[in-house]
Amino acid sequence: MEMDIYRKKSNTSDFLFFIGWFLFMSSYTLLRESELMYLIDTSNIYKILKVIFVSIFCVKIAFIDKYNLKTLLLYFFVIGISFIGSQLVDSDIIFFTLLIAFSARNVNFDKFVKFDLMIRITMVLLIMLLCYLGILPNFTRLINSSFKQSLGFSHPNILGLNIITILLEYMYLNKRVNIVFIIINISALLFLNYACNSRTSIYAYVFILFLYVFIKNKEKVFNFKLIKLIICFLPAIMLLTSFALVKGYQQGNEIIHKIDELVTTRISSASNFYNEYGINLKGSKVTIVSTRQSIITGEKQRILDMGYLRMAINYGLITCFMIIILLITFQFVIYKNNNMKLLLISTFFLIIGLMETNIYNIAFNFSLIQFVNLISDKNSNMRRISNGES
Repeated sequence: MEMDIYRKKSNTSDFLFFIGWFLFMSSYTLLRESELMYLIDTSNIYKILKVIFVSIFCVKIAFIDKYNLKTLLLYFFVIGISFIGSQLVDSDIIFFTLLIAFSARNVNFDKFVKFDLMIRITMVLLIMLLCYLGILPNFTRLINSSFKQSLGFSHPNILGLNIITILLEYMYLNKRVNIVFIIINISALLFLNYACNSRTSIYAYVFILFLYVFIKNKEKVFNFKLIKLIICFLPAIMLLTSFALVKGYQQGNEIIHKIDELVTTRISSASNFYNEYGINLKGSKVTIVSTRQSIITGEKQRILDMGYLRMAINYGLITCFMIIILLITFQFVIYKNNNMKLLLISTFFLIIGLMETNIYNIAFNFSLIQFVNLISDKNSNMRRISNGES
């Protein structure tokens, strides 16, 4: 009888989470990451959907999951603080990430990845179809003699990151490297190079793919002491590298100026934001004008793509250091649970965070779904993960 009650509650918990995740991902992708938001006013629709999926996640945490009162109060205190912070800095990414990560406790990760993979493929195909039919425009750019197109997304890099995330989820679910796996990856990368040439994501993924395919004894290689320390402390290393690049650019370092040209002036743009807002403890409400917004409104383009530096400027040093510590802890816990695939995926997002903004965005960095599970179950050898082979 008790087992039936537990199973029923578990099914209800999974159902609520997957409904909430579907509403979050579909609304985020269609209403915030596609050209649809520039064609019609989607803000009111998104606000309604946001209230619905936030309520679903809160109900799951408060009434379905088995938390003691102390843990429950702590979770909602952290969620509440992140919500207040999101209003102050005009960015709800960290609020969503914390809320969904807390809500994901006891959700089977393999089951989640399969579900999310279907959603992402559906959303990408739907947006590309709407672009093909002429409903959504195809935003194109010529950068450093490289032609980029968005195929219905708000920016070519958003299209690229969505497809790379699909490939990472496919890698996680894949049982072995075979001809089908190789063909799918080569075809997708050739398409990405042709369509959007999103170099940061492509190069980082190729590096991760190389490690996955060619390093046979991953546990032995990755547990080499120096490599383990580098991978685990990668968030701090990348944060310091971001500051070093900006400082070097400001001091006129020729090598960094050449790098800036290669990364489409990301460093010089970050330097401008650093000079304008500086770094403080509580963060600043940063004004961002995307490439697409600049074309539509005529405003000067204002882009801050360097994720670690943006985290420090936008959210402040206190929040920035807390996130860095949590990400380092996450890396160590993944190591302890010996899931090399999850380690590769989390490391991918830490690497691209040097030049992209999705380190802590759970809409892309799906490995963060496992954060609360691994922290709470760190001594149980990942009871909820069945796909832990290297």
